[in-house]
Amino acid sequence: MRLARGLALVVLALASSLARAQAPASDPDQIAIEVSWGFSGAMVAERWSPVRFNISTGSRAVSGEVRITYRQDAAQDMAIALPFATTPGKTVPIEAALALPLGCDLVRVRVIDDRGKRLASMDFRSDADDPALFLPNILTSEGATVLELGGTTLPVAALAIQQRPPGKEWDDPPGAGTWWPLVSVWRVNPDHLPTSWMSYDGVSAIVIEARQLTSLRPDVLLALRRWLESGGAMVVLAADAGDGWSLIAPRVEGEAIASLAPATSVSRPSELRPLVREAAEEIAARPITLSPAAERLGWRARWELRHDAGALLIEGPVGFGWLTILGTRPERVPKVASDAEAAAIWRNALNPSVGRWIRPREGRVWYNQWGASGATPQHQGAIASILDHILRVPTPGLGVFIVLVLFIVLLAALVGPVDAIVLKKLRRRQLSWATALAYTLVASVLAAGIPVAMRSGNTIYSRASCVDVLAPQLGSRAERSALSSVFAATSGRVGVENPAPGSWWRPVSALASYFDVPAGPTLSTLQSARATPTGVVRENVPDPAIPGALRLWTLRTTLDQGPTSAPLVSIEAGERPSECRVRLIGLDGVERITQADVRLPARTKQRWTTPATTIESDGVTITFDAAAIGMPAPPRDWLPADKQDDDTDWEYAAGAAYRPARFLDLPGAWRRTSAIDQYAVYGQCALIYLELWRAAPDVSITRPADVATLEVYRVVVPLPEEPAP
Repeated sequence: MRLARGLALVVLALASSLARAQAPASDPDQIAIEVSWGFSGAMVAERWSPVRFNISTGSRAVSGEVRITYRQDAAQDMAIALPFATTPGKTVPIEAALALPLGCDLVRVRVIDDRGKRLASMDFRSDADDPALFLPNILTSEGATVLELGGTTLPVAALAIQQRPPGKEWDDPPGAGTWWPLVSVWRVNPDHLPTSWMSYDGVSAIVIEARQLTSLRPDVLLALRRWLESGGAMVVLAADAGDGWSLIAPRVEGEAIASLAPATSVSRPSELRPLVREAAEEIAARPITLSPAAERLGWRARWELRHDAGALLIEGPVGFGWLTILGTRPERVPKVASDAEAAAIWRNALNPSVGRWIRPREGRVWYNQWGASGATPQHQGAIASILDHILRVPTPGLGVFIVLVLFIVLLAALVGPVDAIVLKKLRRRQLSWATALAYTLVASVLAAGIPVAMRSGNTIYSRASCVDVLAPQLGSRAERSALSSVFAATSGRVGVENPAPGSWWRPVSALASYFDVPAGPTLSTLQSARATPTGVVRENVPDPAIPGALRLWTLRTTLDQGPTSAPLVSIEAGERPSECRVRLIGLDGVERITQADVRLPARTKQRWTTPATTIESDGVTITFDAAAIGMPAPPRDWLPADKQDDDTDWEYAAGAAYRPARFLDLPGAWRRTSAIDQYAVYGQCALIYLELWRAAPDVSITRPADVATLEVYRVVVPLPEEPAP
């Protein structure tokens, strides 16, 4: 008994010592991770949203990577590798961005050091037992998300903005939208803003005071500017002293787009009177005067003052984005302070920025939580129809099926009469089970191998892109939204070579349900910052160290968006005074142009014309008459899905039919449309629409393949100030 008690005490002492050694509280070097999801703890479905990991490792420095995996769509998984390095005794923030689907129920996070040792593991679930491991709220994309960075009354008036006040005098102007309850306003601390421009993909607009722009960190300001120029929307309140607004506003011909007078009292603009019950007679404001050069590029003034004293609001394109500058505060317009009346002013100011996000779209196709890839029905239809259009999957051929049928007949003959006759003669009928098993095994091997050997053709690589280009006079920018598909003729790994710096890749699928669909290949990506000649850019590109594996006769489809190299746009005079010749230099390998149209400025009263196109060795030449009498409405091939109005539009909206306009509904491209249209509607620019096939894609793969490249271009070019009639 004494010996038993002694042994028990020794075992208890050892167990207690071991437990203390493994206890997290006693380990000063234990890794600690805190995760912050999105803006205000919410993510927007199918759009890139920020995630922050605060990592600390005690008294030792650790380097490695954070690996994030989740199911991206009905056919593919997403894996993101995020490099990190910690500092002893400090918490290091690691910034990431995820594009979670609406039905996501599991996100796995693994922290691994340089030697491959797992330091931490977390599974975030929708039904987790630990509240710290709950998935964030994933919002649908049907609506508008507005970030407010502090200092304005927008959050206070948010509830009133979402409510439609009664009375005709309270109505917004025509076209202002009727779905204002879908607007969400989030107040965000500017110190917590992400430094990746793609992290704002789920944001419809950002509202900020001009003075706050001067206090933002340089990397955050650069990210906001990059997001704005790529298709974002920003509202800047410049009612107070200072020129912080100029940090985000463009310059035209070396000059500012506008000049702001010192703060003063102005008479109420007549445009604001219908929005409130009683407007103040005098409003504290800074009158804004637009420059003539800005007006030629599509900038316009609203809330205009009398006697040509300027305006209180100007708006227009910045690159492919939209910028609104307010010279007063909305709460100053009503005579008596009222959140509801201030909300009416806010709605009027925000309408160009967020109205297109909340305005009901014709032919919308609602989707459930396990829908196909795409944040909106238009995105879903565009992805599905374009993939169907470019996909070239060779059929196995009749010979393969004949061989399979012959093997089935041969197997039946061997297992049946042949086996019975031979075994009877050999007096080995008891071995019929073994011979049947052998016949089946041999036939299965041959049936699997011979059709593969008989199949002809290479791997098929197809790529389709929407490329938006601004001429050098407008900043010489180019943005791309592209779909890629790889159909594997053989099993093996395939990677992406030389993706564009700053591009963001993710899997997409046209399949509409996760149910009973096994997960396909995993797209492994590396999310990091890359040094380029123009500065450091953040990106999410396929990981060259872990190329994806594709099995025989399987398909991988991806979406990428981001900046791309712009073709050189040269604008020359034609034979006639009103003729323009535009050359796109750098588009080598153009095989054919299948569609070409030009949208002319509205001041010509003729909006569309068909140009003459010429394919050259180094590009394309487009010749058109700026004073031509053309079509008053867009050609049907360029009419967006939400503008169709005939009985068959539901098929088009759902992606059953392909047209070049489908490219304009791709993620990224859709955001850029509002600013692109503005150049022609209110400015003096022509929009060139091209659909063409090229021999070589902008991004190649690491496997020999048959390549097909379909590209749609929207090119914005300025026209002479006074074209000939």
